[in-house]
Amino acid sequence: MHHSRTSYGISLSGSAIQGKVVMFKKFVMQNLQD
Repeated sequence: MHHSRTSYGISLSGSAIQGKVVMFKKFVMQNLQD
């Protein structure tokens, strides 16, 4: 049970990292367009 809880936390932080990467790419693209 503890192991599945750990992998669940890892997938959660993985999603958070992907979201930050997407936001960062959008931010960079907006700056390049300016």
